[in-house]
Amino acid sequence: GIRFEEMEAAEADAGTELLAAMLSPAGFEQVQMVRALQDVLAARGIGPADRNSDRYSLSVYDEPAAGALWGLRLERSEE
Repeated sequence: GIRFEEMEAAEADAGTELLAAMLSPAGFEQVQMVRALQDVLAARGIGPADRNSDRYSLSVYDEPAAGALWGLRLERSEE
């Protein structure tokens, strides 16, 4: 996958829009809150110094299409 911090602004926006389209409104809000929490923890000096909301990777498996089998993965990057 690719981390949000490595994406161009338009790519990051598209990734966020993809998450919003795939998740329920409550699920999307929870993901956004968890991501934002990384910035809060970093500001308080809790955890790794490079912690931030854009250190999440988005991976797409296969070609997304109606009727096709494909997958999406969002995970916090430790590297």
